[in-house]
Amino acid sequence: MKTFEDKINFIYENTKDYPHSGRSFFEHLINTSNIIKDLFPEDQYLIDAGLFHSIYGTSYYEFDKNISRDTVKSIIGEKSENLVYIFCTLPDRTFRIIQNTFERDIQRDLYILEYANYLEQNGNKQVINRIKNDLYKNFSIKLP
Repeated sequence: MKTFEDKINFIYENTKDYPHSGRSFFEHLINTSNIIKDLFPEDQYLIDAGLFHSIYGTSYYEFDKNISRDTVKSIIGEKSENLVYIFCTLPDRTFRIIQNTFERDIQRDLYILEYANYLEQNGNKQVINRIKNDLYKNFSIKLP
C-alpha cells in the first residue's frame, strides 16, 4: 500500500478534470474521505475506501477512466478495494444497502460509505436518517 499522500496524488491526477455536483470529482472524493476520517479516525481502510468510493463509476455517476482493480488494490489494499468495488457495482445502490443483506462487516462499511457520500452532497435527509438509524440499530454506531 502507498502513503496517504500517494493515494491523494493518484486520486487528484485521475479525477481533477471531472465535474461532480458543481465542483470537481476530486473534491467530492476527498470530502467524503474526510467525513469518514472525522467519524472513524482509526479505520484507515474505510478512510481509503471513502477516497476511492466511486473510482470505477457507479450507477449514479459515470466515470470511466479504465482504472484496473489491481492498480487500486496496490494503492489502498484488498479490503478497501473490495469495498469500493462493491459500492461502485451495486445497481440501485442505496436501496440495496438499506435492505441490509450483506455480510455483517461489509454491510456496516457500505452503510458508512453511503452515509458519508450522501452527507457530503447534502443528500436526501430521509436516506441519511435511515442509514443513521440502521447503523445504530444493527451496529450500535451513533452518528451525528
